[in-house]
Amino acid sequence: MKPVTHDVSSKTMLSFLQKNHVAVLSTLRPDGSPDGVSIYYLCEDTFSLLFPTKKGLQKYINIQKDNRVCVTVTDADNQITMKIRGTAEDVGNDIERVKNLFDYLAIVLPENQSPPFLKHTAGESTIMKVTPIEVLYKKYDTKKLEEGFLSFDKKDAKKA
Repeated sequence: MKPVTHDVSSKTMLSFLQKNHVAVLSTLRPDGSPDGVSIYYLCEDTFSLLFPTKKGLQKYINIQKDNRVCVTVTDADNQITMKIRGTAEDVGNDIERVKNLFDYLAIVLPENQSPPFLKHTAGESTIMKVTPIEVLYKKYDTKKLEEGFLSFDKKDAKKA
């Protein structure tokens, strides 16, 4: 029996991203092979994601060579998954973004924990921004499949 599909609003999709804070970032290594790493992120109202890193880490090196990325967020308890295909760029250490990101991390991380990237000595800290090109949301249920899809114009994605 094929599941019935129900459309999901962009508001529901954005809420899912903003309630969660851990994702898998997939990048391409310089030799073209895939690479994945868990990240803590902050979702902006534009569906763009911000995450901290260091310039010597593999994810940063990969993005500098090829900025195409895929971010996957999962809620296993509710059988929800979201995939964001887009591009990533170094947006530097803009004071407002740094403050917002670290205020958020202070809330979502366990008490007395620092973000994992701070435990690395691989270069200067920076903030990366993932600008979405496509966002795909799926919620699996025993009786129905709920799906949502957003496509961003590449010109608009640069502004987002």
